[in-house]
Amino acid sequence: MKLLSFLILGFLITTNSVMAQPKPKPKQPAQSEMDKAMEEAMKGMSPEEKAEMQKMMKDVMPAMMEQNSKMADYPEFTSNKELVPKKDMVRINAIPKKKLLPADMGPYAANLYNKIMTKGDAAEIALVKSVIAKAPKAIDISNASVLAMMQGHPQAAMALSMKAVQSDQTNVNMQNNMAALLTNYGYPEQAIPVLAKLKNEFPYNSTVLNNIGQAWLSLGDIDSAKKYFSFSSRVNPYHPDAKLCGGLLEELNGDPIKAVKDYTEAMENSPNPFIDKILKNKAGDKGFEKIDFEKLKRSITIYEYFPKDWIKIPVLSDNVSGYENDSRIKNGYSKMFDELKNKIETAKEAAEQEMNALMNKGEDEFAKTMMQENMKGLNKMSLTAVTVQKILQIYMAQWMQDNMNEYMALKNKIDARRTELSKTGKNDKCPDFDRKNNEFLAYANPLIRKYHEEKIEEFRVWLNAFCTWSWYITGNPKNTILTACIAWTAAITGMYEGAIDDQDAIARSCVKQNGDGSSLVPTPDIPNFSCPTLIKIPLGNDWQELSNGVKDFDANSLGIKMNPAYPVPNHTTAYGGHSRSIAEPGKAPFAQSANGSIAPGMINSSDDELAPLSKIPLDDLTPLSPVPPDDLAALPDLRRSKFLKDLLKKMMTADCNNVNKYKYKPPVFEVRMGELIIEEPSKNVKETKEDGNVVYVTYDDGSVAVFMEDGSVLEIDAPSKNVKETKEDGNIVYVTYDDGSEAVFMEDGSVLEIDAPKNSGQTVSKKITIKPKTITPDIASKNKVYTDLKEFKKQFDTNGLQPSLNSGVQVPGTFTPVKGLFD
Repeated sequence: MKLLSFLILGFLITTNSVMAQPKPKPKQPAQSEMDKAMEEAMKGMSPEEKAEMQKMMKDVMPAMMEQNSKMADYPEFTSNKELVPKKDMVRINAIPKKKLLPADMGPYAANLYNKIMTKGDAAEIALVKSVIAKAPKAIDISNASVLAMMQGHPQAAMALSMKAVQSDQTNVNMQNNMAALLTNYGYPEQAIPVLAKLKNEFPYNSTVLNNIGQAWLSLGDIDSAKKYFSFSSRVNPYHPDAKLCGGLLEELNGDPIKAVKDYTEAMENSPNPFIDKILKNKAGDKGFEKIDFEKLKRSITIYEYFPKDWIKIPVLSDNVSGYENDSRIKNGYSKMFDELKNKIETAKEAAEQEMNALMNKGEDEFAKTMMQENMKGLNKMSLTAVTVQKILQIYMAQWMQDNMNEYMALKNKIDARRTELSKTGKNDKCPDFDRKNNEFLAYANPLIRKYHEEKIEEFRVWLNAFCTWSWYITGNPKNTILTACIAWTAAITGMYEGAIDDQDAIARSCVKQNGDGSSLVPTPDIPNFSCPTLIKIPLGNDWQELSNGVKDFDANSLGIKMNPAYPVPNHTTAYGGHSRSIAEPGKAPFAQSANGSIAPGMINSSDDELAPLSKIPLDDLTPLSPVPPDDLAALPDLRRSKFLKDLLKKMMTADCNNVNKYKYKPPVFEVRMGELIIEEPSKNVKETKEDGNVVYVTYDDGSVAVFMEDGSVLEIDAPSKNVKETKEDGNIVYVTYDDGSEAVFMEDGSVLEIDAPKNSGQTVSKKITIKPKTITPDIASKNKVYTDLKEFKKQFDTNGLQPSLNSGVQVPGTFTPVKGLFD
């Protein structure tokens, strides 16, 4: 009961500690709010348990208030209708009428910058000047503006974005970010001219369309906002902000079914506490029941504690003649499971020692210590983790019920077949019994294996997600998460055991057989649940950690410190790598910030989900300027997106085995004919030579890659042996090594490796180890992709990742615009 109380306590502390409280700070949260939270947490408890829970909370509130005094204020809302402001005709009429041309962007940004530097807050202005002195390049200033936003510096973020555009007025991504920040902080009338200019240049870009919709929404123009959100979602159905706002406007329009559908899809694309609140306002607790876990998996990082086939389910002979061997297998697994259960129980007892020792100190000390441990573990993903865990728990409750029903249906089906086949004929003899038993085994065992394999795989993925996201709530106070995951190990072990026990092994009739033998089955290791599951996101010039007690991003190279007086706007950052494009969340990898909690989005999505969609005519928008066909080519953008997705997945996916892999060296990549290849930093390019469209790359470990004109890739691994001689005959390359072995690189792209003979009379062996990788159908297309990717690499090496900001819904009262700031 005490452990249950702790878990509820931890959840309560997390939920209320990361939620901001009403200003001024510090201030005790409203008693009604705390009473409601306590009532929710104590559902199902006995009166005695409730009394103990209340006693445990007695010393918690002062520490919660101290924690809240360091955090920003995110206002509450009880109805989703509160999120849409009234139409503001004064500000709508104040929108500049002049249409901006590309040449106007520098002066427009400079004008806004001069005004904010003249009228802005002194501390914010000082920060801007400090950043520009440290990072004078436009790209660094632009990245610093995003960091300033994430650290609670509204005016500095806007001013830095304006300075970046002024310094590089051709960079459309910087223009988009300046407009998004203006909208986020309450100045959409200044953003709309910039966004209108970008829409003419990028009519099908979902980021631009969403940002225009957000600007009109913040001005209360629902009709205009709805139009742009609709187009943004049609162009890119994975855009979380456009999808969310589409649902919001459907709700206002009186269509609750469509609204809940949009909210649910937005949550599947990027689960966060803000959508959680909106969905709960509309659908109550039942809203989470509609979330598809299969879709949610695209969006959340999952560490594979339990690898696929953690325990391999054996395939029995399904024949009476194999009874003795089948019995040895089943008996061997039975012994293995006994040993594994003992290991699990021992590990569980060891993990519980700290908690048991603390419990023995009394309830007051228990509550105080656990509160302190939970507070230390709060991080930038805590609220997102609470949201994800709620979804996981609702899913598992339904999964268990469905699993039980399916299992009973399977057992009934098999029992019916057993009854049918066990009927004895008048003249049946031993061979007849064996025939019927074989027919039954061939029918039942495959069904049993298929059922268990499917269910174990579903449960394995869920359990990996559960243990990953348990860490992100408040860490592992007193080994509670470790203990819980070890306990779940017993559950999945039981599922594997059932998969083997349920398979039948039947002896032959009229023949004496020994079923007592036992095969040796190795016992698998219990996963290392003490892994900290670190993940990082790019923020400015630094990769910032999100978990393990990280409450701010103060560890940055520009000295931009957290300012708790201002919250972080709700927004999504998509990651691109080119100054002439604007990244789109869902088509490119992204991270979303909601109520100050952050999480990566669609990090596990397939390449198909990142693929550009067909173009949708936007005739009912303002007339569009003609778009050159080359600008609509999807292939280069898709390849950039795939590369960036692969790159960010390395950072945003929990890595317990090598958490510091990229701590000191940034990731690097190489352009090959028609593709981008990410290299490990430990393997650096030593030399690159080009001969027409053929590229020769030598790495510092001695390996070589030859990128042929036809798109194939010839790879020579770095052996301990050295290259002695190389000869070319047309498109065939002969390589001789100093140990006598040879490699022949054929014209069709295959590689024949000839091992060095140990004596003169030995016959050499040949094997094809690498086949050609033809990426595109013709040379002209490959050359275009290759040229584009080389330019992309050049920009990436110079500027790194370029964040593209997508505005989100801000709760009224979150930001109060400074009157006259841009007059």
